[in-house]
Amino acid sequence: MKNKRFLHQNCLLLFVFAFCVGLSLQACGQNHSHQNERKSMINYERISDPVARKALQAWQEADRTRWKSMFADDASLTDDGHPRDLEDFSNNAIGDEYFLTIDKIEDHGRTVTGQFHTKKYGDFIARFHFEINDAGKIFRLDIGMVGH
Repeated sequence: MKNKRFLHQNCLLLFVFAFCVGLSLQACGQNHSHQNERKSMINYERISDPVARKALQAWQEADRTRWKSMFADDASLTDDGHPRDLEDFSNNAIGDEYFLTIDKIEDHGRTVTGQFHTKKYGDFIARFHFEINDAGKIFRLDIGMVGH
């Protein structure tokens, strides 16, 4: 009788453990799914400048080729006011960094501010400001944390 109760208790503990592991794995999968849902919920039509809109869509969709095609050959980048290599930024940040929300659009659609996610620094409010030349190419991108 004692062995039967011991076996029953161990089976119950094993069941509870397996149930908790299953819930944990489901929650992990849902978190990634929610991030993708949040990225796709952005209404790009609110961004009135077509070049900035297309560039931001490429950024959000992690399309490096399309993103890079939006820039002039001699384009520059500043990050919190400091010069940064645009090619390096594009190769390393796209896919790992993205807007979760677009909360504010200014400068005729050329400045976008919203909740931003990075693997390295977490979530914060960021701003992208696009300067666009007469040929429809971005010649300068200023990015940075808001309030920084």
